[in-house]
Amino acid sequence: MITNKKKKVTKVAASDRVATALGHIQAAVAAMALTTPKVTTRQKQLAAKARKGSEKVIPTITLLASQLGVNLPLQPTSVMSAQVALANELQPLQKSLQAFLATVEGNTFEANSNSWETATALYSILKRIAKSDPETRVQLALVEEFFAYRHPLVREEQKAKKAAKAAALATPTSGAQEATATAVASSPQQSSTSSTSGSDTAASNGTAAPSVVGHA
Repeated sequence: MITNKKKKVTKVAASDRVATALGHIQAAVAAMALTTPKVTTRQKQLAAKARKGSEKVIPTITLLASQLGVNLPLQPTSVMSAQVALANELQPLQKSLQAFLATVEGNTFEANSNSWETATALYSILKRIAKSDPETRVQLALVEEFFAYRHPLVREEQKAKKAAKAAALATPTSGAQEATATAVASSPQQSSTSSTSGSDTAASNGTAAPSVVGHA
């Protein structure tokens, strides 16, 4: 009972701290009063990308443009200056949020990984129990269905790997059989060719091919 109480307290504390953090985030979002730009992926690809350190040269460009009276009607210098100021203001916040997000993602990944490792180990044991326990088998049916599911692309990849493996195992055997058949087929022809070649050579020299006579 004591263990259960401890676990329950820990769970409540974790929920409280997450709720508190979410409240702070929502308050920060409201304080910044920012809108979410509706930019498509294509628009991002086509948009100008600020070079690293651009904030150091833009003030000089702004000053010279103002002194020389250079201005773009569709892109006012005043708007550019305001955008630079906003980017500089948001940069510390962005870095802080990125670090916080990395911490949250790391802890989430670790928690999921550890829990899944335990779950798969327990599932292996429960499958063995289900073989002799009908009630467990029924309760485990949905879990087995979940574990058995494979994405269509994964299934196709597995089929391709099995087919490639089967082909690789079959190729050496068939190759050896073909090599043996070729050797057997060519062996009599080589002997015949060798004998014919010897007879032709002897005939061209005007001598008869030597014959072996057995002596009793």
